[in-house]
Amino acid sequence: MSHPQRIATTLTIARAVMVHGAAPAHRLMSTGLTRHQLTAAVKAEALVPIRFGVLLDVEQWRNADEIARLKTAVAAAHAARPGGVAMGATAALLLEIPTFDARGDGHSSGKGNGLGDREVLGHQIPHVHFALCNHGENSGWLKLHKQEIPSHQRIELNGLPVTALARTAIDYSLTLRLDQAVAVLDACIRRVVGAMDTDRDIRRAVLDAKSVASALAALQIAALGSEWRDGAAVLRKALTLINPASESVLESMSRVNMKRGRLPEPECGQPVRGADGHLYWCDFLWRRQRVIGEADGMSKYLSIDDLRREKIRQEALANAGWTVIRWNWAEGVVNPKVMQARIRKALERGAA
Repeated sequence: MSHPQRIATTLTIARAVMVHGAAPAHRLMSTGLTRHQLTAAVKAEALVPIRFGVLLDVEQWRNADEIARLKTAVAAAHAARPGGVAMGATAALLLEIPTFDARGDGHSSGKGNGLGDREVLGHQIPHVHFALCNHGENSGWLKLHKQEIPSHQRIELNGLPVTALARTAIDYSLTLRLDQAVAVLDACIRRVVGAMDTDRDIRRAVLDAKSVASALAALQIAALGSEWRDGAAVLRKALTLINPASESVLESMSRVNMKRGRLPEPECGQPVRGADGHLYWCDFLWRRQRVIGEADGMSKYLSIDDLRREKIRQEALANAGWTVIRWNWAEGVVNPKVMQARIRKALERGAA
């Protein structure tokens, strides 16, 4: 058998036991592979050591997208520290709840949770936040947090140990600003309500006070024990501002900035009937002043048809006596005074 064939055979055996392209050397050797075979594969750059005797499948790493590389890094962390569980920003990305970039001033939503200080094949290893009850350290891309995660607050996600949704939202919120934390908690509760009430459209389910109260109770249970952790004051405040009727990060953060601007509290995610008889769902509603607020994200209008439908919607609401105002990320989050002034002016006109 030629040398390339031997390497190919080694890889075939190794891949059969690798989770997301990573596995500890001792587990690979338990399949019958020898240290010499693994060393030869490393020298041939078919496998690469990533941490603590954990080997990485080079081909899978090279072809992976950013989330797949994060999963590979989590698999490597679990191979190195078998009792640990992915938490915080790492778990948030894996569970697909809102995340924010490393500088904290932008919404990343799956674009990464910060990069480590080591590269593999030109790609930096993503930071992995890992909870382990008897270890705590910062070592390159692996961030170990000395925390014990109860069994009911952890799940297995495609073979990877991850904190459950509510616990993830709490842990991650502790590291964020107030408006960001509210966005994370809104998204978490919205998902919990949707899972509890599958028979109704999510927009109607999140307006049910009993369903929301049950979901909030689950989140508050997950928050027990966090009172003395860094960020606890922000978390306490954020828990009082949750509203799962907010459908996006921009809506949640805009709502916090409305409160900061001392604006009247709006109703969120409400249906309004237009002059054409159709029912339209609105982001924010000030019913008495007949004002509707719309937080327009970049992905809201992707085609001419989207713009045409929105024009018909706007005319139907205006003809029914509503004033519709709009703002984007720059006006609602980066410089919220623009949004606040626009809302205040519309409410004053409506009151008059």
